[in-house]
Amino acid sequence: MTAGYADYVYQPEILNGFGLDPYRQWTSDELIEIGLSVPLQFDPGTNWAYSHTNYVILGRVLEEVTGMPLDRALRRFVLLPMHTTTTTLPSTPAMPEPVLHSFSSERRFNLDIPDDLPFYEDATFWNPSWTTAPGAVGVATIADLTTIMEEVGTGALLSEESFHEQTGPSLVGFGHAEPGCAACSENTVETNYALGIPNRGAWMTQGMGFAGQSGTAGYTADGEIGLAVVTTFLPEAWNANGDYTEASNSASTRVFVELAELLAPGSTTSPQSA
Repeated sequence: MTAGYADYVYQPEILNGFGLDPYRQWTSDELIEIGLSVPLQFDPGTNWAYSHTNYVILGRVLEEVTGMPLDRALRRFVLLPMHTTTTTLPSTPAMPEPVLHSFSSERRFNLDIPDDLPFYEDATFWNPSWTTAPGAVGVATIADLTTIMEEVGTGALLSEESFHEQTGPSLVGFGHAEPGCAACSENTVETNYALGIPNRGAWMTQGMGFAGQSGTAGYTADGEIGLAVVTTFLPEAWNANGDYTEASNSASTRVFVELAELLAPGSTTSPQSA
């Protein structure tokens, strides 16, 4: 996240395109083009900011390296060795039953719904192709989410050196707030980003949030504990403009932290063991 690429998620093409057609299938080329259509947020290597654009570019790189579509490469080299039992990488929004339904009010502005008119729609099968590299959008059960984080958190598929590089808090102290870059921030001892792994205290985590739902999963080697949380939202999670409130944005993380502290007191604020 130090390349400086702007995050395509916050560009008008995505915000308006998704709001008007949440079932649209986005391609890698479209997402990368949108991300690169605006200036860099900062010179490469000089700051830190989360950007989905980086992951779509990485997906293309992995396809070139492996010589196969991204979904096939991830199944072969990641999901199968992790012994997941229900995780799939579908090319459409279809999901196997039973599925946790989600509901959303976020399209109120796009559809020009008056503030005083109740608006809350089923978002379960909205197309998530805009959220990351096509071929890497996964569907899983809560049990598989926990299994995946345990495999990542124990370094089961990696050498010791690669595991430390992927999960170590090497960016602590790096990054700073910068005018014109809302996502720019410093990595701290308590919360820092590794290679796709946000470290929250002693927990190695990953999260998501879109279409009326959010999720946070993690593993702490100190306690050998895996934990996964998924939340759905009530209509009160959005304001009159259809924007997520601050509380709803962090819903699954707050639940995750509360449960993590019950299982391992102090673990979400204490840094990882060396």
